[in-house]
Amino acid sequence: MPGVKVRQGEDLWTAELALSCCLFMCCIIGMAVGLAGVSTLPKCRYGSPDCYFFVQVCPAVPPPWTHASSGIVGWVAASDVSSPQVCDADLNDTNQQTCLWVPKNRAVEGSDDDGVEALVVPIVAMVLGILPGLALVISMVISNERSLFALLEFSKMFCAFDFLLLIISCMHVNRLTWECRWYDNANTLNQNECEKGYDMYIVGACFIFVCEFVLLFATVGIAQDERKNRAQDKAVFSGSNVAARIQVGQNRAAGPR
Repeated sequence: MPGVKVRQGEDLWTAELALSCCLFMCCIIGMAVGLAGVSTLPKCRYGSPDCYFFVQVCPAVPPPWTHASSGIVGWVAASDVSSPQVCDADLNDTNQQTCLWVPKNRAVEGSDDDGVEALVVPIVAMVLGILPGLALVISMVISNERSLFALLEFSKMFCAFDFLLLIISCMHVNRLTWECRWYDNANTLNQNECEKGYDMYIVGACFIFVCEFVLLFATVGIAQDERKNRAQDKAVFSGSNVAARIQVGQNRAAGPR
């Protein structure tokens, strides 16, 4: 890349670079765990019978009604009061309770059995989680002032952005897998896979979240040190090697007394 200078020797192998590489590797591990969780989640083609299971839902306290002609107060589901199948004998049964069979999702729906359309946001959140660490590593390698501070600011911005995206993604995965995790495996047939995939994604997201939190503070500290060091530089000579700094204080100390 023209105009970008790479540090060499002692200027390159610093503690800041080692910290940056460690945080970057931790982000990669978190991304791998999260994406493995996405891969583990059961998936199905939208509308396929394999996507659903049915549970019986009964009201705990049915709504009251009053018979129009007799004024008798009883208990029956509100949706059945106006139904032609409900006769007076049914209305007079004060212990009647109407239950419904409700469909629930046993897998994440997509375009096919391996579709991940519903999981695009969680996948993007995982992939973007490595960008702040990568930007910090690159900023520790180059010595060009403009590019260095641009990458540090990019790293801080993406940390804040990915914080929000990870939270939204965890809530989204929780909503998609809630039914297949909550109900017993005898109904869902996928409870173990749902719980394992969900747990792995949450662990990966938390891993990236913690790493980016540390990375954010490291980026702020490194940027502050770089600005302080460069503010002390009064003259810079460019040559075939990395730019050499000459501080005013050193010039005064070496000057004639």
